[in-house]
Amino acid sequence: MTSEPTSTPEPTPTPRPRSAQDRKMEKDIITAGQLAKILPAETDLAAELAEGSYTPAEITRFAGLQEQAFADFVAQGEAEAEQKTATKAFLAVDKTARATYSKLRALGKSAFMKDPEGRQFVGLDGREPDSLPNFLGAARKLTESGSKPGYAEKLARKGVTAAKLADLSAKLDALEAADAAQEAAKAAAPKARAQRDASAQELADWLAEFKTFAKAQFKDRPDILKRWGF
Repeated sequence: MTSEPTSTPEPTPTPRPRSAQDRKMEKDIITAGQLAKILPAETDLAAELAEGSYTPAEITRFAGLQEQAFADFVAQGEAEAEQKTATKAFLAVDKTARATYSKLRALGKSAFMKDPEGRQFVGLDGREPDSLPNFLGAARKLTESGSKPGYAEKLARKGVTAAKLADLSAKLDALEAADAAQEAAKAAAPKARAQRDASAQELADWLAEFKTFAKAQFKDRPDILKRWGF
């Protein structure tokens, strides 16, 4: 029994640094969280805050906006990480499946050197497929047609045994699953980013309005503004 050559492990990719915009967004959300903890305790300023419609209920709503923005920020990061993981897994499975198929294809072609019709029946004519759909189609044809009586025997005499065809079939199943997982992750990532951006913008709008009011209302009390980070 021959063993397939071992492949050299691919180097782990260096994580892409976050953009300055993402870092600022995270900092702003965290800073807002600090303010959300301070404001409820400012009971002696409640009447003056209420003049600007910043009632206890509105301040509680602000805390909710901050919590949602932070949760969506974390979720977006997780979605992006899941996409990278899914893509890496897909590439690894794709490489393994193609290497296995390529070897069996070469061996199989030698079994049908003088039988072009048989070669076509098991999908070994023409060039080796490149695109994923074409590759899956050709590889599936080899595993299915190559298992039929008359063809299986010819292939087995060249080392393409039923066990090897079953192994290839399992790798194709894994590849299709990895492709589906990657596509799902690719679809989820932009949705998570859009949700994160919307939540962060809603929080930023609230803060901008509150900051403008606070600077006017407490203009003569810089200690308060300083305490709030303004």
